[in-house]
Amino acid sequence: MRLGITLKNGGGLYGDIARRLKEWKYFFLLDIEDNKVKGSRIVENMAAQNGKERFTIDELLKYRVTHVISGDIGNGVKQKLENAGIEVFDYCGNVKEALEDFLANRTTSARLNKEDSITCSRR
Repeated sequence: MRLGITLKNGGGLYGDIARRLKEWKYFFLLDIEDNKVKGSRIVENMAAQNGKERFTIDELLKYRVTHVISGDIGNGVKQKLENAGIEVFDYCGNVKEALEDFLANRTTSARLNKEDSITCSRR
């Protein structure tokens, strides 16, 4: 499985999760096998860096993620990720805590609220 966590900055494990699509400046990519991290890397979201945020999802899909952790996600973004077969989890705050909760199966799939966006939750 490849987990992608959206980042506001290149802080990696000690960074903060980006909430809105325009904040997705980096992706923290983690390869997970047997519930253990086997490898990781941080990549720049070239779409956002070049002022083309509308291509951010396409940029993320290039890395063949199977799961994504991010903050508040709009319906359109969530739908595009789901259509690509990616499971989305909402989480606000620290990347390290989100990863620990994900590996311990304490995160929940993102749910749409009545405003058609995913409300970020923190465990």
